[in-house]
Amino acid sequence: MLTGYCGTYASSGGRGVYRFLFDEKTGRFGDAPLVLEAQDAKCLCRTGPALAAPVREGERAGILLFSPDGTRLAESLFENGTGCHLLRAGRRLFSANYHEGTVTVCDPETLEVLGRIEAGTGAGCHQTLVFGGLILVPCLELDEVRIYDGTLEQIGKISFPAGTGPRHGVFDRAGQRLFLVSERSSRLFVFRVCGRDFVPEASAAITEGGGTAAVRLSADERFLYVSTRGEDVLTVFRICGCDAERVQQISCGGRHPRDFDLTPDGNWLLCLNRDSGNLVSFPVDRKTGLLGGPSGEAPIPAGSSILLAREPGRNGNE
Repeated sequence: MLTGYCGTYASSGGRGVYRFLFDEKTGRFGDAPLVLEAQDAKCLCRTGPALAAPVREGERAGILLFSPDGTRLAESLFENGTGCHLLRAGRRLFSANYHEGTVTVCDPETLEVLGRIEAGTGAGCHQTLVFGGLILVPCLELDEVRIYDGTLEQIGKISFPAGTGPRHGVFDRAGQRLFLVSERSSRLFVFRVCGRDFVPEASAAITEGGGTAAVRLSADERFLYVSTRGEDVLTVFRICGCDAERVQQISCGGRHPRDFDLTPDGNWLLCLNRDSGNLVSFPVDRKTGLLGGPSGEAPIPAGSSILLAREPGRNGNE
């Protein structure tokens, strides 16, 4: 059985972090109990043997470290609003804050604040990507991805047309390609990485409307998967070099697919739907990349982030 964790929105009825079991043979879920009660634990990442989540305590917010059984280990409150994305990269833990327009860098064990990127209030910092000594921060409201070096000094940016809303991205394993999705224009952008330069190679429509959220690359890097909340769909792209061909679009099995992930064996996609409060499994045909119909379901109220038990660092999202 595969173990996973789901972070949830307190404003929509989530009570904290839920832990679930998934049978990779049948595609069915076991129980999904609340393992950690915490306000606004809406995104998760692994940091060594512990897990990290944003947390709110009264008027302050920050990061909470906890063990897989839900025991609280450490907490640091350093901002007013909770972050929306966490990433452990080397000896640093990055917390992106959409509303405050910041990325706070902490020690992953003590949670001591080591530095901060200030993109500006309302910049919409939605994620942190780290590869090859570079730190990329998609700023949704600014229609750009800002590029920083290891000292947190801005050294460049990737600009997009007004109304694009760059949200989340993923590097390939070699760090030679960057795949990035936009929330508002609902497009997939493919960049070739040349040192510190990001050369646009392709762009493809994901859906007709907006609301695109998460993106994942298959382990063999032949297929890319995207969720779109505005239309409640999952989209599959076939990847060849820097070309991306849309090959499938199906229902997410609920409403508002906020996050999803692929199981380590590559045979299943697990989609977390916030508004319908369910976690749904879909079989993956590893030869074609196509998704089959829903196979299993577990109740997760107000789910916003999914984390599977696997080696840290895969897809740049943990």
